[in-house]
Amino acid sequence: MNLKSRTDEELGDLMFYLSQYDFNIKYAPGKDNLEADCLSRNPALEENENKDELLKIVNLINLEDILMDQNSNEEIPKNRVTGFSPSYLLDGINVAVLPEELKEERTQTYWISDRTTALKNKLKSHNYNKQLFDKKKKYVL
Repeated sequence: MNLKSRTDEELGDLMFYLSQYDFNIKYAPGKDNLEADCLSRNPALEENENKDELLKIVNLINLEDILMDQNSNEEIPKNRVTGFSPSYLLDGINVAVLPEELKEERTQTYWISDRTTALKNKLKSHNYNKQLFDKKKKYVL
């Protein structure tokens, strides 16, 4: 085998590994090589004849059933968030997840400080560049 003529690294590694063994490769034409023929073909998938059954399952639950279940479920009120929730600041856009009472308590200074911190953290996580931070800072403040 000519190892130097191969440019594919994986194939070259495999050939190098196999070169430590003494073997002969015997060519078998495709019509005589049934295993390779079976492996190279895509399996023929059977068509699903019963499409109506799938539609019945999908449409089994409607929106009214979901709403009724949510209203009657006792676990949902127990797990409701009523206190402070984290606020997400993306590129200076306020997408805060806070109840209205807490939003009123937060002053403008808090929001500016939160946005600045969020922007610093975002930029630092993407190869911090001070010039880029200073450039975007004017949009946040």
